[in-house]
Amino acid sequence: MANTVLIDVMKPGDFDAGTKARNDVRDILSGMGFTCSVVFNRTHHTVLKLFEVYKAVFRLGSTLDPQDLIVLQYPYNPAVVKMLLQRIQKVRQQKHCKLIILVHDLFYLRKDDHFPDIENKEVDFLNCADGLIVHNDIMADELKRAGVRTKMVSLGLFDYLYESESMKRVLGGENVIAFAGNLKPEKSGFLYRCGEVPDVSFSLYGSHPGTLSENCFYHGSFEPNELPRHLEGTYGLVWDGPSAETCEGNFGEYLKYNCPHKASLYIAAGMPVVVWKEAAIARFITENRMGVAISSLNELKNLPKPGSKAYLALLDGVLAHQPKVQNGEMLKQALSRLESILS
Repeated sequence: MANTVLIDVMKPGDFDAGTKARNDVRDILSGMGFTCSVVFNRTHHTVLKLFEVYKAVFRLGSTLDPQDLIVLQYPYNPAVVKMLLQRIQKVRQQKHCKLIILVHDLFYLRKDDHFPDIENKEVDFLNCADGLIVHNDIMADELKRAGVRTKMVSLGLFDYLYESESMKRVLGGENVIAFAGNLKPEKSGFLYRCGEVPDVSFSLYGSHPGTLSENCFYHGSFEPNELPRHLEGTYGLVWDGPSAETCEGNFGEYLKYNCPHKASLYIAAGMPVVVWKEAAIARFITENRMGVAISSLNELKNLPKPGSKAYLALLDGVLAHQPKVQNGEMLKQALSRLESILS
């Protein structure tokens, strides 16, 4: 069966994690024999993007064969989604294609101020698909509560394509906590409270750092495809919000539903993960012995030290999953399960 993937292509070399996640999906599915149809280039100005969307929409029918499988990455701007969906629905009626939506983010769960009152629109959109690939079972349960009836499978963890030999972690000395992402105080405010966290130092990677505490060391910003080899530390941290005591605010609350791409980055880099205890990804990380779940950053001082038996056990868990994440196996397995359900 032939397949068509609809995907937006972002600027090569973009430092944004969202670029990496979407382009990895494109590369994984291309490697499986899918054909990629470009919806628009996010780096182009608005008029050109609008033209590209129209072109992609009207080209869609001619590129599909009967019984094809369409995979659409979400989200897009609601106006683009509406335009795409209208065309896809017509093509599905004509050629009996199936539509799978791969969810990267949900505006209503992120409480995105740019898209107020969007929950019902997102639910309606997701109900138009034949199948969904979502982050995890908690997100799936929330979508069912919101009214989504479409069949779903969970990724568990996003892939992070990376061509490199396994990197070796330093197995002596004290713990160093790596954190990669948007370092702005309004996004990662907890970083500016790290001076209150005793006996731990932090290695930071990303954009827009403010004035940091003495135990925080900024190493710069790197392209996602280069970042794993630059990471220094014994653990990678998944945390969000303004507080070192817990994850709170819109960004912190979103951790209760999503699988942060930075967790995949750390595993691709061969680094055990530390995650907020109430995060949706905490269960996957701890059950697969790839890291530790904590309630407060003050617990970082109690993490197993590098070289200890407990740390080596975590490292073994990470190294067992590292090639899966680096080679796109998480998406391949999820898609295979969903195709079985829909067949």
